[in-house]
Amino acid sequence: MTDFSNQNGDSEKFLEIFFNYEKQIYYEAKYVLRDEQLAEDVVQEVCYRMLKYFHRIEESTEYERKAYIKKITRSAVTDILRQNLKFNLLPEDISLENFINFQSDNSTENIVIFNEDMKALKKLSKKYSSILILRLIYHLTFKEIAGIEKITASAARKRFERGKRMAQNKLKILR
Repeated sequence: MTDFSNQNGDSEKFLEIFFNYEKQIYYEAKYVLRDEQLAEDVVQEVCYRMLKYFHRIEESTEYERKAYIKKITRSAVTDILRQNLKFNLLPEDISLENFINFQSDNSTENIVIFNEDMKALKKLSKKYSSILILRLIYHLTFKEIAGIEKITASAARKRFERGKRMAQNKLKILR
């Protein structure tokens, strides 16, 4: 971790970089989370991570810096979603489409594929679709999914495999 106690120039440079991206981080987090306090938590977490890896950020080009900050913002948003997924599969105020669009490059091809995939998921029973969403979109482990769904990790893995097979069959019909 960078020590700024005797490096006044470094602390000023860090603050300059952070303040240049602070609003963007906040708005991207709020766009996905639909909650001001959670978005502020994301900004704080991103600030911490930027400080922790400041040597990488400082030495990078503007393009690399922006990409890196976007990456750690996505990671912080995903972490917040994981922490808040204990009781609800998808909180009502969080849009799954917003999260996917935030994660992807928003190309027309990806959005069309996503919409087809969502149609296939909606045709599955909740028993399978919930596991697929938690695994593929939220990147949860089978152990984490088991805790949410109140089943064993092996049952979560088996439902995932079955649901994936069913979704693939439904995609063949849709495409």
